[in-house]
Amino acid sequence: MGKRPHTSYSAVAQYQRCPLQYYFQRILKLPSDTVASGLVLGGAVHEALAEYHKVRDEESAGVYDFTTTLAPLTELPPFFRVTMDAMSKSQEWTDRMLGLIGGVVEAPEIYAPDALERLYDDAGVPQDQRIYDPAG
Repeated sequence: MGKRPHTSYSAVAQYQRCPLQYYFQRILKLPSDTVASGLVLGGAVHEALAEYHKVRDEESAGVYDFTTTLAPLTELPPFFRVTMDAMSKSQEWTDRMLGLIGGVVEAPEIYAPDALERLYDDAGVPQDQRIYDPAG
């Protein structure tokens, strides 16, 4: 049985935005000079999850230091570095982050100002290092 043709949503959206870009990237498969930051962060999060589950299976430990896997990402915005470091210090916040990634927890449950305040308090993040705006 032959392989069924498949077109992803992102491929269709790219074609609608710019057919020439679609042709260069998807048909000719020309290399790109840049990588979207979302792909870098997404790849790192997937790597962090894989490592988390590996460690959890090996040691039956539920707390995972996300910053270990994400450390090579020098371009990661400070907001994500601070929050992921704080989340890695608590089982509750580790579970919330995994729930967010898995689509079980909504982002406001983690990134709303009052939730961030509780996260920072729980992790003992000094006031001058707290960031509440993902763009900041």
